[in-house]
Amino acid sequence: MNTRRNCLVAVAVAVAAATLLPARAEVSAVVDGFGTYVETVVITGPGPRNLRVWGYSGRKLGYYPLNMTGDSTGDRYPLIAENPLDRNPYLVWTRPVGGDVDLMWSRWTGTAWTGVAPVGVATTAGDDQNPNVAFDGDARPYLVWWRNEGGVGRVYLSIFLQSIWMAEIPVSDEGVDARNPRVSINDDKTIAVDFQTPSGFQSRTVSFDWPVSINDDITPMGRYTISVSANVGNRRR
Repeated sequence: MNTRRNCLVAVAVAVAAATLLPARAEVSAVVDGFGTYVETVVITGPGPRNLRVWGYSGRKLGYYPLNMTGDSTGDRYPLIAENPLDRNPYLVWTRPVGGDVDLMWSRWTGTAWTGVAPVGVATTAGDDQNPNVAFDGDARPYLVWWRNEGGVGRVYLSIFLQSIWMAEIPVSDEGVDARNPRVSINDDKTIAVDFQTPSGFQSRTVSFDWPVSINDDITPMGRYTISVSANVGNRRR
């Protein structure tokens, strides 16, 4: 099994000092003079109730802000994962929607951010939390998270298709409190998902009967198996 890793981008984080100026916050893609992506910068600052993350600090040249109204909708700090082929980042974060919290996402295309959208279909089934992303050898991202379903956590998986995320599939057993998942891709393209339960860390291996190609209309949904792996114990990272 490959070493777990998230390919997380190094994020520059600065906390706004308490001055007479309003606290600023920002999530921006930064490009160089040739338009090549360099990094994703996150600037956080104190707000009247919660930490501010989203907005725009006023810089223009080479900075492309994302989700500038996110603080007004209660959006939280994003997970940032770089595509290993072109380094373009995918961002996933949580947002209160209606009576619960759903996952939102966007990605840098090389010239702009895609429009902010929910991962899959927004639901009222419970609060989605702790997203985690890994990429396979073709740089396709895989996303896991856990959902609070009446006080019991359940782990879910989704795969990025061509421009959208595949419908979620449950990975952990119903009724078992499973939280804080991590995902990695094995050499044989099976998917390893580790998560925490009251009895310790557990692992599942998800195997898809892959089609020749995958796009928004052709997905591997319905052609997968989930098997129980050995308890991961102290291998958890």
